[in-house]
Formats: sequence, C-alpha cells, structure tokens
Amino acid sequence: MADDPTPTPAVEPADKTPTPGDDGGAKFTQDQVNRLVQERLTRQERAFEKKMEAFEAQLETARQEAASAFLEERGLTEEDLAKLSTVDEEKLALKRELAKIKGAATKATAAAEAEAVARAKVEARHADMVVRSEVLSASSGKLSPGSEALLLPIVASKIKVVDGSTVVLDDKGEPSELTVADLVTATIEKYPQLAAPSVSYGSGSRPGFSGAPPSARDRDTPEARQAILAKMLGA
Repeated sequence: MADDPTPTPAVEPADKTPTPGDDGGAKFTQDQVNRLVQERLTRQERAFEKKMEAFEAQLETARQEAASAFLEERGLTEEDLAKLSTVDEEKLALKRELAKIKGAATKATAAAEAEAVARAKVEARHADMVVRSEVLSASSGKLSPGSEALLLPIVASKIKVVDGSTVVLDDKGEPSELTVADLVTATIEKYPQLAAPSVSYGSGSRPGFSGAPPSARDRDTPEARQAILAKMLGA
C-alpha cells in the first residue's frame, strides 16, 4: 500500500485594504473618509502655496529687472533714485504743511467774518436804540397816545447813525441840515393823525378837543396800527 501523500495546507489570500464599494470587504468609517479628504486638501494647499511662491519670486524678479532697465535708460543709479524719493517725501511734507496753513487761514477768515457779522448786529441794535431815543425825545408831548409805533417806522428810514450821532437824510439819501426834531415836526404836520389833540375852552366849563385823531383805544391793536400806517404811507 502506497503511502498517503501529505496534505498541503490551504494558503489564505493576503489581507487587502478595504475600499469603499468593495462588496466583499469592510467599508471605510466616517473618520477614515474625513482623514483621507483632509490629507488630499492639505496636499492641494501645499501645491498651490508653492506655485504662488514661485509666481511671487518671478514677479519680484520682473520688477527688479524693470526698475534696473528704467534707471539704465535714464542714466540713473539706485542712489539717485533714493535721492528722488527723499525729494518726493519733502514735497509731500511741504504740501501737508501748506494744507495746514491754508486750513488755519480759512478758520481765521471764518472767525473774522463771524465777528464782523456779530459786530454789525450790535452796531445796528445800538443805532436803532439811538434813533428811537431821539425820535421819542423830539416827539414828546406832540403825539396822541399810541402814535409812537406809527411815527417810528416813518422817520427811522430817513435817519442814519454816523459815529454815534444821528444824521437826517434828504429824499436822495444824502445828509441834510435837518435835525431829528425838524424831521419829527415835519412828519407830524404831514400826517395830522399822529398829532396830540389840541385843547380849546368854550363857553362851558368842560374843555373840548379840536381836530382830535382816532382815540388810543381805537388804534391799540397791531392790525389797527398797520392799517393806519399803510394809509399814511400811501398818502
């Protein structure tokens, strides 16, 4: 009887790395997928960074070559270029300083203009007070009650204050020899509605009034005064 052959052990296939979609093997876990994706992204980023570094190096070389060619064409050196840069910086500094000076001058001019306007307003108020004071003084006892408000607008337009003194202007706007008292008297004569009532004594014991203007009560409203003034100025 022949000897039985020694059985040959079965050889198991080598382990192979599982891949997605392999029906017979294990599938990747989510962590393994994430790691593979991250590694691929990292490799792509590094490759892009290297390309950018190479591009920037080429760009810097081109800039230097262009600058050298520019200087060579004009017979200049880098030292000359540095001097020009210094001059440009000095010019820029001067421009900035000039802008500051102009700004300060503009502010000073604006302040002076504002001061002039304020001074003009003060002088105008002072002139109005002077005119009002002299007109009221010249018309004292000559006006009916409440007529001051009607007289002032008429005569004030013909009075100018010069160096603190009043000057009466003529019809052409030129200084005249008249005084404020003369102007007030002439105005009252022209507009007798303003005059104070004159007292006359008759045969009885009660005094009467001749030529009496409208009573103070009748004109003691802004509307009434404006109506009387408009009528007088239109006369």
